[in-house]
Amino acid sequence: MIVAEIGLNHMGDHKIAKDYVNFLIDTEVDAITFQIREQSFYLKSTRNHLNLNKKVYLEMSKIAAKFEKKFGLALSDISLVGELDQSVDFYKILSKDFNHNFIDNFLRQTNKPLYISTGLNSIESITSVLKKLTDKDKSRISLIHTQLVNDVESVNLKSLKFLKNLSCKSVSFGNHCEDYRVCFMSLCYNPSAVFVYVKRDNQIEYPDDKHAIVLEDFGDFCKDIK
Repeated sequence: MIVAEIGLNHMGDHKIAKDYVNFLIDTEVDAITFQIREQSFYLKSTRNHLNLNKKVYLEMSKIAAKFEKKFGLALSDISLVGELDQSVDFYKILSKDFNHNFIDNFLRQTNKPLYISTGLNSIESITSVLKKLTDKDKSRISLIHTQLVNDVESVNLKSLKFLKNLSCKSVSFGNHCEDYRVCFMSLCYNPSAVFVYVKRDNQIEYPDDKHAIVLEDFGDFCKDIK
């Protein structure tokens, strides 16, 4: 599964968000995600413009469904699950929220699959969280190997195999490297999904910028991955 992550690269603009989705539905991408951060994130003056009306996500999910694309949310605000759950096929949990209390609470609020980004979490913390989850809960979660740095030397693709053995489940790859060709190399480890950020262009700096693929290149990227 190829997942195009719009994240916050919509810049808080409804039209831009819709332009992303309208472009992506014409590619071979399998799923589209947006990111919603915790309420305190948007209180800073440099970030408050990134907050979209919740109705936008409902509208985008309908467009995605019409063209048989899955729709997901990287969600840090659990209070929104009830309002948005009917329009979501899956959720992503950011690595900053990788802790048992957050994950357990999230699992209680929805029956949808959860993709959990490992980020900079230690082996010990990942193991600790997995041990506390029931077998039923584990059946709904899947880890994403991510390294929150842009240089290729830190990608460490071998962690895909390590995490697969640790969790006894298939693992996804989340790209944060500025050289997105590592996504092709990740296929050697048979990830269940490849998560990759997209951006409109190189004209401005986006919240997820260096590791994002510009839209004009994304169609070919999907074809090559397939």
